[in-house]
Amino acid sequence: MQISLSSELATIVEQQIASGAYNSPEEVITAALLQLTDGVDPDQEEQIEAENRRRWQKFKQTGRVIPHQVVAEWVYSLGTDNPLPCPK
Repeated sequence: MQISLSSELATIVEQQIASGAYNSPEEVITAALLQLTDGVDPDQEEQIEAENRRRWQKFKQTGRVIPHQVVAEWVYSLGTDNPLPCPK
């Protein structure tokens, strides 16, 4: 498969390779596509879906959840002098 890039995008790809961050145009495009798909590698998508189904079944059995506010407080504490422990 060949992809035609605008001169602007081609320049960006070339800059990324020149920066040493990537070794080939394919690596640049792959990284961009992973960012567009929230970092989900298509090869891992089935594994992620299986984990989501397992977690859903566990929730249906136990009804146990971590409240949004608790998770938000934990997230906002990360990177501070007093990070909270991960909620369980």
